[in-house]
Amino acid sequence: PHPNFGTVELRMSDGVNTLSEVCALAAYAQCLVTYMTELYDGGEQLPTLKRWTLAENKWRAARYAEEAQMIRNEQGDTVPIREHILEWVNFLTPIAERLGCAKDLAYLGVILEHGPSYKRQRLAFAERGSLEGVVDSLCEEFLEDKPWQA
Repeated sequence: PHPNFGTVELRMSDGVNTLSEVCALAAYAQCLVTYMTELYDGGEQLPTLKRWTLAENKWRAARYAEEAQMIRNEQGDTVPIREHILEWVNFLTPIAERLGCAKDLAYLGVILEHGPSYKRQRLAFAERGSLEGVVDSLCEEFLEDKPWQA
């Protein structure tokens, strides 16, 4: 939550290049918010981690991206971020079905399979040898609505 605006701020969508990826992240956010809202409205305890754990997970995600090992709990158990995301996708699928965004949520698997945009851009540069080639690959992704592949 953003303390000054009364909104939920999401910082997971930088560099998203296709509409399907945008919809997948929006579905993920929508399902997470719905899940937490339903817990709260039901009077249940919301899952929380200590501030240092959240800060460490944020650093790990920034440093290691999709190769990060996320701290799952205060006992220090870790899980690969890809596995963690897929666990949440499976857990949230019934909510996504209720909300009508199950197909969009499932697309997170495609994102994990093809990697984030920055990796695809680096591959495009390696293959095409220029920044113009990278821009061309981004245009192809956008127009075809699918991740570029070497």
